[in-house]
Amino acid sequence: MLFHFKNKKIWRDNFLFTAKRSGEQLDRQALWELIKKWTKMVGLTGKYGTHSLRKTWGYVARVIHHKDLPQVMEKLGHSNQEITKRYIGITQEEINELEREICI
Repeated sequence: MLFHFKNKKIWRDNFLFTAKRSGEQLDRQALWELIKKWTKMVGLTGKYGTHSLRKTWGYVARVIHHKDLPQVMEKLGHSNQEITKRYIGITQEEINELEREICI
């Protein structure tokens, strides 16, 4: 499977986060510790972790880059769109607001 990051192509066996010494993939716990450190360094409060990255990717793809919900759903491996909507924080109120804004 091919992934794209800032116009660079990487393959699934090339990890986004690797250990400095071994070059091996970081485990979830090590990455969680790094994310905790990074968020503290930039002054973010709250709970952040590996799952935050995944949810943020889904949100950015759908809300900021306007990708189709089925595409985002497929990438995240969800079985239906309702799961994806909850996952990335699309609320019924937002859907209702959209209907009010675009009324034909």
